[in-house]
Parts: sequence; structure tokens; C-alpha cells
Amino acid sequence: MIEPTDPVQFRAWRQQRVPEAGPIRDGVHSFPLPMPSGTRLTHSFCYAVEDDRGGIHLIDTGMSGDQNADVLAGHLRGIGRSTADVATVTVTHLHPDHIGLADHVHAASGATVLLHDRDRQGLATLRARGHRTDPDTLAQWGVPADRAAAMLAADHRDEGPLSSVPTSPAGDGDVLPIPGRRLEVIHTPGHTAGHICILDADTGLLFTGDHVLPTIHGGIGLGGQTDANPIAEYLGGLERLAPYADLEVAPGHEYRFRGLAQRLHTTAEHHLRRTREVAAALRADPDLSVWDVAMRLTWSAGWANLAGFYLLSALSQTAMHRSFVQSGRAARWLQSDPLQDAAPTR
Repeated sequence: MIEPTDPVQFRAWRQQRVPEAGPIRDGVHSFPLPMPSGTRLTHSFCYAVEDDRGGIHLIDTGMSGDQNADVLAGHLRGIGRSTADVATVTVTHLHPDHIGLADHVHAASGATVLLHDRDRQGLATLRARGHRTDPDTLAQWGVPADRAAAMLAADHRDEGPLSSVPTSPAGDGDVLPIPGRRLEVIHTPGHTAGHICILDADTGLLFTGDHVLPTIHGGIGLGGQTDANPIAEYLGGLERLAPYADLEVAPGHEYRFRGLAQRLHTTAEHHLRRTREVAAALRADPDLSVWDVAMRLTWSAGWANLAGFYLLSALSQTAMHRSFVQSGRAARWLQSDPLQDAAPTR
């Protein structure tokens, strides 16, 4: 059962508004920062951690912009600090609603900004190539030429300016440089190749970024090109969190909760439903192209109604699941429940 642990955050989520800032543990604070209007999420969370030498450290920073910079400064004033006092910023992943204000904080304080190497590389790639789809990719997927032209014309993704802040690596198993505390990095790729979660075992908190959220399912493979299969990596990341299922979860959006074990299962199942459909199509005809597989799948809007960016997204999902099945790595997930085996006993 998913149990909200902060009534203020939960009430705000139900009312679709940004919650108030507040303490989570001694010296650990939740700073909600507004998301742009028109998005399905009202806010992202920045978490502030005090060290034993008077320093302040942030986990994620929210979207860039003067409004959020002012909101963050107000939250910091509320605990007797300022943006100039920030010693480090640890970013769970490269998306603008998590790294956006890191540039501003670094400029104001000289704070070290920590990001996993794979997302550091992902940012560099996105700066060089942008978000546009390669026409050769559509050809490899078997997209008819006339449909490909329409899709490329509609591919106008603009997620705002990419962060240019200088970053340092935060690798799997690293302990964050926060004096007097032990916060450990857990690499959980899939949402992006360099996504990380942060374990604070001493206070019983697990910061999960967008890897696990209480009600919604973050997308997969949203961090630029990677040679690894994002589905396989994402499910593996869920397994890595199973030993911490009794901890309170501090996610990147929505509200804090307990019940991680159930959420790991339901999140895996959400993605595996698509994997099962793809596996069934390939059993019937192993040579199906991505386009041909996608035509045989169940889409909430209906296959015939998919166009433009939405069709492109559907094909991208299909390609990831098709590769997952063809690699053989899907078999263990489709035949058993690895999360059940990994879950802790109480």
C-alpha cells in the first residue's frame, strides 16, 4: 500500500497546487519549486541538507528562471541561509526541472555541481545534436517515407536551454561530500542513462528523483542516445532499490511516501505490459520492423490516431521494448518476478 507521509504535500497534490516548504528530518528540508503552467506536474522538489559545519547542500534545483530563483532564495532564508551559502548541488539527472537552477546556484556560491558521468556525456551530446530525431533512425524502424517526412516536420521538441554549468562526477557508491552525513549514490539508469538515487540510511530516507514516483510513471530513455537498452537498465534500477523498501521515499515530484516495495512492483508491471505485447508480436513474426510491431500494439489513443510527436514517441517506446525482447534480457522478467526475490523480509 502506498502511504503518503506528509499530509501537507499530499493535500497540495490532491488540490493540484505547490505545497509549502518544510523539514523532513533534523537538518533535511523539502523545497518545492513551481513547474511551468500547462504541465501535468505542479512542482519539483529541491531538497536541502545541512552539514555539521554550517554548510548547506542541495539535491536537485528545479527549473531555471528568475521566479524559481526567488522561490529558492526564500526557502533558504526560511532556514537562515542564502543561495551564496550552498556548498554542493547533487543532480539526480539532466532534465531541466532537476538541473535548471544549478547554473544560478553555482554562479552565486561557487557550489560544486555533481552529476553522473553518463548524464554529463548526455548533456554534451544534446548540446551538440539537439533533441531532433535522426531520419536514418526512422528508416531503420521501417517507417513509410511519407509518414517519416510528416513526423520529422512535427519534431519540434524544445525543453528550454540546456544547462551549461560545470559539473563533477557522482558515481555509483560514492558518498556525497557533506560533512557529518553519509549520503550514498545509487546509479539507477533508464529514465536517463545517468539517473541516480541517493540513500540516506542514517535518517531512513531514499531520494529517488524521477526513477520512482508515488502515482505517475516517468518516461524511459529520455536522456539522449545510449548504447544500452533503457528498459533493461530501468528494471535493473528498480531491483537495486528493493533492499531499501522499508525507507521513506523522497521523490522528485508529487509527495513523500512509504510502500516502496509495492511501488517497485507496480512500476515494473506498467512497463512489462508493453514488453509482453511486443514479445507476443515477435513470436508470431520475429522479422517485424519497429513500425510493424507498433501497429499491432494497444495504444490508448488508438494507432490510427497517433501522429507527429506522439507517433514518434510510440515508435521510440516500441523500439526499446523490441530491442529488450530480442536481446533475451526480457525473459527473466517475463518468466518470474525478480523484484519479489530481491525484496527484503521484515
